[in-house]
Amino acid sequence: MVQIMRRSLLMGVLASSSLFITIASASIAEAATDIITFTNKLENGKKVWLPATATVKAGDKVEITLVNTLADPHGFEIKELSQKVVVGPKETKKISFEATKSGTFKFDCQLHPAHIGGELIVK
Repeated sequence: MVQIMRRSLLMGVLASSSLFITIASASIAEAATDIITFTNKLENGKKVWLPATATVKAGDKVEITLVNTLADPHGFEIKELSQKVVVGPKETKKISFEATKSGTFKFDCQLHPAHIGGELIVK
């Protein structure tokens, strides 16, 4: 009788553990990664980061590759998201962050305010 009770108890514990593991693994969703490349170049006599607009999903990890094709350094800053980097002449740099809040965030060259920036849209 004691052996039957132990076996029943063990089966109940195993069933509960299996259910917990299934529920826990189903609720852990891994965020996607949005990959964007911005290229700094001379277009119609103006220095710009292109594309001028990019869209990512809120909650995703964002990886941005910055390619400076020009012979002088250029900045890339998204002030509201605390992202700021200087990309040297003919250099490529990467930044990454999690898009934790939705909105439209302006980016520009913090070294040369007259240069044309753009916006990152987080939906």
